[in-house]
Amino acid sequence: MVSVIVPVLSENISAARCLYAAVDAVRNDGEVIVVDGGISGLGTALVGKMGESPDCLRSVRCTEDRRLWTLFRIGLDEAKGDKILFTSVHEWLEPGGVSALEEEMDMLGVDVVQARKTRRIRRIAVKDSFQDSLPLHRPVCGAELRQMVGLSGDDRVITPCHTDKMWRRELLRESLRLGFSGSWGTGEILNFHYFRHARSLAFTDVCIANCHWSAPVPSYSYRRLDDLRLVYEVKMLTASVEKEGLTEELRKHLVRYVHDLLFQLGWTREAAVHYLGREFNDRFWKSVGIDHSIEELVEEASQTYKRNSFMNMLKRLTV
Repeated sequence: MVSVIVPVLSENISAARCLYAAVDAVRNDGEVIVVDGGISGLGTALVGKMGESPDCLRSVRCTEDRRLWTLFRIGLDEAKGDKILFTSVHEWLEPGGVSALEEEMDMLGVDVVQARKTRRIRRIAVKDSFQDSLPLHRPVCGAELRQMVGLSGDDRVITPCHTDKMWRRELLRESLRLGFSGSWGTGEILNFHYFRHARSLAFTDVCIANCHWSAPVPSYSYRRLDDLRLVYEVKMLTASVEKEGLTEELRKHLVRYVHDLLFQLGWTREAAVHYLGREFNDRFWKSVGIDHSIEELVEEASQTYKRNSFMNMLKRLTV
């Protein structure tokens, strides 16, 4: 049995289509759990408006600590299936995709199966988010799995999305027993927190979900600087052979983080130095090769902003 968990974090009109697709995908062989974290209760209202509500569909409200991580936890607590599939309100499940993925998971006997997703302009598939070089239809485990989980940058083979994966429920519950706060990006939680407990993974060419090309794609951002540190502590442990690439990736994230504080949120340089300086006293940064001071990062972020502003001006002049 598969439990499809639909987290509704905010009022979004596309949630209705996502919900109808999920019900069609599992109607006789699973359940759909809407975890409603929206202030207006849109998700709960949608369940009530589906006419004679199917037996497979139910909703649960979240009124405190409205974060995706919290909605995932609530949905998992409610789930009865031995397999879990999280979906996004910006995407919808393909007809037959869930059962095909379930069959493959049973056949291979793995903890996680990652499938394909497509993006469309109307009915025409224009992009397939899948790498041709992946080892399809075979279990990946041991050192090979740990390396895949930790790959940095554009070479990452395990996506930070959640609609393209089917998970063994006991794997997720084992992970949640650690009580991790989950305040960093949702995609990173799924990739590096859950996969620490995974024994095996498989990739399949089954198409599980799609979305319109114009649909907004949720961004996976870090909320605090120490959250970023937590992410890369796990990355460095799971893929120590990738340390050089991970260090460079982390440095770029740091510069971008400081850049956004200064030029998106309006912090002054003095505020950035004062409030981030304490975090930079943590020995983690030097242990992974980040020997920049906070003052140097602020200066680099400022130079990045000037450079980007100049390039944008040139683009406007050449249009």
